[in-house]
Amino acid sequence: MITATVVNHRVPHRGDWTLFSEGELESVCKPHHDQTIQREEHHGYSDRVDEDGYPVDPQHPFNKPMHATQKPKDGPPRSGDG
Repeated sequence: MITATVVNHRVPHRGDWTLFSEGELESVCKPHHDQTIQREEHHGYSDRVDEDGYPVDPQHPFNKPMHATQKPKDGPPRSGDG
């Protein structure tokens, strides 16, 4: 476990003074803030996956149009049908 040393703005402020000064904050470790959180803010989605290895964030590109090998919401992955 790493000690939290950075305060992260849960909603990115992007220069908005009100969000910066009054927004919801959380304590995180510097590596998590500087890598994971910044990457998610930059890309606009999380790269977290479920127990089967599929992205859980609805904004992840994999979850946009249905891919031939994508896991449907109600079952196992479809085989390549084309």
